[in-house]
Amino acid sequence: MKRTPDAGPSRDQDRGRNRIEPQLCLGEVIQTLLAGLHPGGPGLDLVLDRIERMP
Repeated sequence: MKRTPDAGPSRDQDRGRNRIEPQLCLGEVIQTLLAGLHPGGPGLDLVLDRIERMP
């Protein structure tokens, strides 16, 4: 027996409902970038440059 299309939500409809979009606040982005910097390296200038390039 074939299922009718009305049996439930299609994959396309269901896909957007339970989707979690990853979102970082600017503070988290800065902390992550600063955590990866080496002492005596390019420092904050590098972080600010990367932030300016963010979409």
